Amino acid sequence: MAYHQPYDPFYVYQPHSHPHLLPPQLPQFADEPGAINTLFVSGLPNDVKAREIHNLFRRRHGFESCQLKYTGRGDQVVAFATFTSHRFAMAAMNELNGVKFDPQTGSILHIELARSNSRRKERPGSGPYVVIDNRNKELSKFQDDPSDEGDSDPDEAQELGNSESPKENDNAKSEADSEPDSKAPSANGHLEKASEGGSGARACSTLFIANLGPNCTEDELKQLLSRYPGFNILKIRARGGMPVAFADFEEIEQATDAMNELQGNLLSSSDRGGMHIEYARSKMRKQ
Repeated sequence: MAYHQPYDPFYVYQPHSHPHLLPPQLPQFADEPGAINTLFVSGLPNDVKAREIHNLFRRRHGFESCQLKYTGRGDQVVAFATFTSHRFAMAAMNELNGVKFDPQTGSILHIELARSNSRRKERPGSGPYVVIDNRNKELSKFQDDPSDEGDSDPDEAQELGNSESPKENDNAKSEADSEPDSKAPSANGHLEKASEGGSGARACSTLFIANLGPNCTEDELKQLLSRYPGFNILKIRARGGMPVAFADFEEIEQATDAMNELQGNLLSSSDRGGMHIEYARSKMRKQ
């Protein structure tokens, strides 16, 4: 039977000093110049909270900060998580990518490296996470409306107005992925700018469709839209890391009927609720 020393109220426990008994520490390696340490997260439910994103990543090694962003395209929401190193970012991505985030909605996380690093300006009182809500913001005069299929992505302007968002030269995944090819005209057609100025889109025979899931395909949308009289052309673009679509009809009335009937329609590929449809700011013109 082991013998225990009597309790000594003045005894202070000293941890064992042998290195092989200490808890393992992750090795530290310096990142290569230009290494990406920011993750881009999509597949989130519309009602996600910033603290949920923070709680998701905060126990991962090297986690630094996160950002929840409502893109302004319906209720589409994405997130960015920044780590102290590329290695820590990759470890978190490998562990969490494909995880079911919300059992109720069935939302599954899609996580990948951002196109460039997200850096926040340090200032007193800045919290562990930032929320950027562009749903009610007016876009910069230098950028197009999100429902306008122009040559620039409105996210760039939206980022500039927030002091804690990525800097202009550090545009994250949503900016880098969404630049359409403006040098060659599309085989499907190009857009004729509407002559009417001012905020808010006028009635147009081209519809802008957002809040599509990452697995939405052109065929799925075409099958749905082809049921409506006057449907001409469908174009899909990647913006904010997620697909958006432009559907052109012969007449404004036909586009309006399709919009009214399909507004909020839930596609089989959707992981984020119904479609958000509005008039595009530009008319798609056939060549």
